[in-house]
Amino acid sequence: MVVQLGLPIDGEPITGVSSGNLVTLCDHLLGFVLPETVYKGNNIKLSWLNNEFQDLHHDANDVMVAQHARAHILTLIGSLLMPDT
Repeated sequence: MVVQLGLPIDGEPITGVSSGNLVTLCDHLLGFVLPETVYKGNNIKLSWLNNEFQDLHHDANDVMVAQHARAHILTLIGSLLMPDT
């Protein structure tokens, strides 16, 4: 984080589930079962994330807000911080 964003690191690292079956992880973390056309290996099409998580309903609960936040973070990482171009 220091090198990429210039953010200081203080304390223990935050870790979580970062490996496993992509379809299962997305179902658990994003609330969607990925169609086979939107992923290859461990890569998800950013256009799909943008389309599926474009609008957050005004009556969204905390789980839906967290799912949209995760999708937005994935989009930022995939398009700005670590683009594969």
